[in-house]
Amino acid sequence: MLTPHRLYLSLGETQSARLKKYQKLIGESLGADVIAKIRHSANKGLILGTEKFRQQFEEITGDSPSSSDE
Repeated sequence: MLTPHRLYLSLGETQSARLKKYQKLIGESLGADVIAKIRHSANKGLILGTEKFRQQFEEITGDSPSSSDE
C-alpha cells in the first residue's frame, strides 16, 4: 500500500540509515539571507535560481518571467 520514494531509498542501505540521514536533512535550517531571498522572490513573483535554472524554466514553460539571482 505504501511505496517509499526512490530518493528516500537512495539515502541509505538500511531503513535505519535512511531515517538518520532524512532526520539530518530536515533538521538543517536555512540562513536568514536565504529566507529573505525566498520571501522577496515569492512576494514579487520572481524565479529564484541560477541563470541556467531560469533558462530551463523558460524553455519548459515558454514563459519569460522576471528573475532574481540566486
